[in-house]
Amino acid sequence: MQNSILSPVKKSGKTLTRMISKKRKFQVAIIDGDPRFSKALGGQLGLAFGMHACITVFNSTQDFPSKHCRRPDLVLLDPSAGKNTGADPMNELWRIKDSGKCSVIIMSAQLDGNTIREARRFGAADYAEKNLSELGRIIEKTMPYAHRVLNPRRSGYRWTPSFSTSPGALLAILMTVFLGAWMFFNFN
Repeated sequence: MQNSILSPVKKSGKTLTRMISKKRKFQVAIIDGDPRFSKALGGQLGLAFGMHACITVFNSTQDFPSKHCRRPDLVLLDPSAGKNTGADPMNELWRIKDSGKCSVIIMSAQLDGNTIREARRFGAADYAEKNLSELGRIIEKTMPYAHRVLNPRRSGYRWTPSFSTSPGALLAILMTVFLGAWMFFNFN
Protein backbone atom coordinates (compact mmCIF):
# COMPACT_ATOMS: atom_id res chain seq x y z
CA MET A 1 0.00 0.00 0.00
CA GLN A 2 1.41 3.36 -0.97
CA ASN A 3 1.67 6.21 1.48
CA SER A 4 -1.25 8.54 1.07
CA ILE A 5 -2.67 11.57 2.79
CA LEU A 6 -4.82 9.43 5.07
CA SER A 7 -2.24 6.82 6.04
CA PRO A 8 0.78 8.31 7.83
CA VAL A 9 4.21 6.93 7.11
CA LYS A 10 5.16 4.25 9.61
CA LYS A 11 8.74 3.71 10.67
CA SER A 12 10.07 0.35 11.76
CA GLY A 13 11.15 -0.37 15.31
CA LYS A 14 14.71 -0.77 14.06
CA THR A 15 14.74 2.81 12.83
CA LEU A 16 13.33 4.03 16.15
CA THR A 17 15.93 2.07 18.12
CA ARG A 18 18.73 3.39 15.92
CA MET A 19 17.53 6.98 16.34
CA ILE A 20 17.26 6.73 20.11
CA SER A 21 20.52 4.84 20.57
CA LYS A 22 22.49 7.42 18.59
CA LYS A 23 20.81 10.22 20.57
CA ARG A 24 20.76 12.39 17.53
CA LYS A 25 18.29 15.15 17.02
CA PHE A 26 15.23 14.72 14.86
CA GLN A 27 16.27 16.19 11.50
CA VAL A 28 13.75 18.41 9.71
CA ALA A 29 14.46 19.98 6.33
CA ILE A 30 12.48 23.16 5.68
CA ILE A 31 12.25 23.99 1.99
CA ASP A 32 10.73 27.39 1.40
CA GLY A 33 11.29 30.38 -0.84
CA ASP A 34 11.15 32.94 1.98
CA PRO A 35 14.37 32.98 4.05
CA ARG A 36 12.85 34.95 6.95
CA PHE A 37 9.92 32.58 7.37
CA SER A 38 12.23 29.56 7.11
CA LYS A 39 14.55 30.84 9.84
CA ALA A 40 11.65 31.78 12.10
CA LEU A 41 9.98 28.39 11.63
CA GLY A 42 13.28 26.58 12.22
CA GLY A 43 13.82 28.48 15.46
CA GLN A 44 10.28 27.79 16.63
CA LEU A 45 10.55 24.08 15.85
CA GLY A 46 13.84 23.94 17.73
CA LEU A 47 12.37 25.64 20.79
CA ALA A 48 9.01 23.88 20.81
CA PHE A 49 10.06 20.36 19.86
CA GLY A 50 13.84 20.18 20.23
CA MET A 51 14.26 19.43 16.53
CA HIS A 52 17.28 20.25 14.44
CA ALA A 53 15.94 22.18 11.48
CA CYS A 54 18.14 22.52 8.44
CA ILE A 55 16.79 25.37 6.43
CA THR A 56 16.97 25.34 2.66
CA VAL A 57 15.84 28.39 0.77
CA PHE A 58 15.36 26.72 -2.57
CA ASN A 59 16.53 28.52 -5.66
CA SER A 60 18.26 27.52 -8.85
CA THR A 61 21.75 27.76 -7.36
CA GLN A 62 21.25 25.77 -4.16
CA ASP A 63 21.20 21.99 -4.12
CA PHE A 64 18.83 19.88 -2.07
CA PRO A 65 19.46 18.67 0.55
CA SER A 66 21.92 21.03 2.11
CA LYS A 67 25.23 19.64 3.32
CA HIS A 68 24.14 20.04 6.95
CA CYS A 69 21.07 17.83 6.60
CA ARG A 70 21.78 14.94 4.28
CA ARG A 71 19.26 12.47 5.72
CA PRO A 72 16.22 14.31 7.07
CA ASP A 73 13.53 12.44 8.99
CA LEU A 74 10.90 14.91 7.86
CA VAL A 75 10.69 17.44 5.03
CA LEU A 76 8.44 20.51 5.27
CA LEU A 77 7.96 21.66 1.70
CA ASP A 78 6.32 24.72 0.24
CA PRO A 79 5.45 23.65 -3.32
CA SER A 80 5.75 27.24 -4.55
CA ALA A 81 9.41 27.44 -3.44
CA GLY A 82 11.69 28.21 -6.34
CA LYS A 83 8.91 28.89 -8.85
CA ASN A 84 10.22 32.43 -9.45
CA THR A 85 13.64 31.14 -10.46
CA GLY A 86 12.42 28.13 -12.43
CA ALA A 87 13.74 25.59 -9.93
CA ASP A 88 11.50 22.65 -9.02
CA PRO A 89 12.09 21.08 -5.60
CA MET A 90 9.60 18.29 -6.35
CA ASN A 91 12.01 16.48 -8.70
CA GLU A 92 14.67 16.20 -6.00
CA LEU A 93 12.12 15.16 -3.41
CA TRP A 94 10.90 12.26 -5.53
CA ARG A 95 14.36 10.74 -5.30
CA ILE A 96 14.59 11.21 -1.53
CA LYS A 97 11.04 10.02 -0.88
CA ASP A 98 11.61 6.86 -2.94
CA SER A 99 14.34 5.82 -0.51
CA GLY A 100 11.60 5.53 2.15
CA LYS A 101 13.64 7.23 4.84
CA CYS A 102 11.64 10.41 5.31
CA SER A 103 8.13 11.77 5.30
CA VAL A 104 7.06 14.89 3.48
CA ILE A 105 4.53 17.44 4.72
CA ILE A 106 3.34 20.00 2.20
CA MET A 107 2.92 23.43 3.82
CA SER A 108 1.32 26.42 2.20
CA ALA A 109 0.14 29.87 3.22
CA GLN A 110 -3.32 28.99 1.94
CA LEU A 111 -4.62 25.48 1.50
CA ASP A 112 -6.38 25.68 -1.81
CA GLY A 113 -7.48 22.93 -4.16
CA ASN A 114 -4.26 23.01 -6.19
CA THR A 115 -2.06 22.55 -3.11
CA ILE A 116 -4.12 19.63 -1.84
CA ARG A 117 -4.16 17.97 -5.28
CA GLU A 118 -0.40 18.38 -5.57
CA ALA A 119 0.10 16.88 -2.10
CA ARG A 120 -2.05 13.88 -3.01
CA ARG A 121 -0.28 13.44 -6.34
CA PHE A 122 3.08 13.55 -4.61
CA GLY A 123 1.98 11.08 -1.91
CA ALA A 124 2.77 13.42 0.96
CA ALA A 125 2.11 12.23 4.49
CA ASP A 126 -0.04 15.30 5.17
CA TYR A 127 -0.48 18.96 4.38
CA ALA A 128 -0.79 21.99 6.65
CA GLU A 129 -0.98 25.75 6.75
CA LYS A 130 2.15 27.74 7.59
CA ASN A 131 1.81 28.27 11.34
CA LEU A 132 3.50 26.58 14.27
CA SER A 133 0.44 25.19 16.04
CA GLU A 134 -0.92 23.57 12.88
CA LEU A 135 2.49 22.18 11.89
CA GLY A 136 3.12 20.88 15.42
CA ARG A 137 -0.18 19.01 15.43
CA ILE A 138 0.49 17.53 11.99
CA ILE A 139 4.06 16.54 12.90
CA GLU A 140 2.94 14.70 16.03
CA LYS A 141 0.16 12.96 14.08
CA THR A 142 2.34 12.03 11.12
CA MET A 143 5.43 10.96 13.05
CA PRO A 144 4.08 9.06 16.08
CA TYR A 145 7.54 7.84 17.11
CA ALA A 146 8.97 11.36 17.05
CA HIS A 147 7.82 12.18 20.59
CA ARG A 148 10.44 9.75 21.94
CA VAL A 149 13.16 11.73 20.22
CA LEU A 150 11.55 15.14 20.63
CA ASN A 151 10.56 14.91 24.29
CA PRO A 152 12.46 12.23 26.22
CA ARG A 153 10.74 13.10 29.50
CA ARG A 154 7.37 11.98 28.14
CA SER A 155 8.65 8.64 26.89
CA GLY A 156 10.03 7.16 30.10
CA TYR A 157 13.61 8.30 29.97
CA ARG A 158 15.33 9.18 33.23
CA TRP A 159 15.19 12.91 33.74
CA THR A 160 18.09 14.57 35.52
CA PRO A 161 17.52 17.95 37.12
CA SER A 162 19.39 20.93 35.76
CA PHE A 163 21.04 21.81 39.09
CA SER A 164 23.97 19.82 40.39
CA THR A 165 23.26 17.09 42.96
CA SER A 166 26.81 16.81 44.23
CA PRO A 167 27.28 16.67 48.04
CA GLY A 168 28.70 20.20 48.08
CA ALA A 169 25.67 21.59 46.25
CA LEU A 170 23.27 19.77 48.58
CA LEU A 171 25.16 21.06 51.62
CA ALA A 172 24.95 24.63 50.29
CA ILE A 173 21.19 24.28 49.74
CA LEU A 174 20.65 22.89 53.26
CA MET A 175 22.76 25.63 54.84
CA THR A 176 20.76 28.29 52.99
CA VAL A 177 17.47 26.81 54.17
CA PHE A 178 18.61 26.52 57.81
CA LEU A 179 20.11 30.03 57.79
CA GLY A 180 16.85 31.43 56.40
CA ALA A 181 14.80 29.59 59.04
CA TRP A 182 17.14 30.72 61.84
CA MET A 183 16.90 34.36 60.68
CA PHE A 184 13.12 34.13 60.40
CA PHE A 185 12.62 32.80 63.93
CA ASN A 186 15.27 34.96 65.65
CA PHE A 187 14.38 38.32 64.11
CA ASN A 188 10.55 38.16 64.25
